[in-house]
Amino acid sequence: VDLAVAATPVRRLATRRRLVINGFGRIGRVVLRCLLGREQSNVEVVGVNIGSMKPSEAAHLLKYDSVFGTLPQDVFGDDAAGTLTVGDVVVHTCSHRDPRQAPWQAWGVDV
Repeated sequence: VDLAVAATPVRRLATRRRLVINGFGRIGRVVLRCLLGREQSNVEVVGVNIGSMKPSEAAHLLKYDSVFGTLPQDVFGDDAAGTLTVGDVVVHTCSHRDPRQAPWQAWGVDV
């Protein structure tokens, strides 16, 4: 074991990384649940490419999960605004088959 490497402190990000989730199937919903459930995180989810569903449908699937149970936060999908609101967090949504067409840059996405 290289003690110099082992003793090197872990570098924390000074700013939060803004990311999107491309796809809101089983895995995308679980990833969003996990990231929103963290008290301290260097990650902020700013958008989700939800595919062909409406934000209201995505909200229902996020709120009620057959494996992980009901999400304790209030969840609301606004079809007109194209957003999902989970507790006090607002996440943009889009429906693009080709992720290169999604408005990532307009949302200020890092990852």
